[in-house]
Amino acid sequence: GGRKYVTRVSGLEIFNIDPEQLAHDLQRLFACSTSVAELPGKNNTNQEVHVQGHVIKELGEYLTSHYKIPKKYIEVMDKTKPK
Repeated sequence: GGRKYVTRVSGLEIFNIDPEQLAHDLQRLFACSTSVAELPGKNNTNQEVHVQGHVIKELGEYLTSHYKIPKKYIEVMDKTKPK
């Protein structure tokens, strides 16, 4: 199998970005699978967007230029590496 990447984008509430709308836009723009997940924590109501696929560079550039989201809120996970 190929390498599987998931890019997590959090802190969206700080930037007044609707996670559901962002996930929908990214799915359309990059032809990739997206989902919205609750962040862990009992009193945490914030969400993050997961983007699957090898769109890391393009996604990062799009989020920082279009939405002004700093790179510290964008995390890439390699799903093929053992834990």
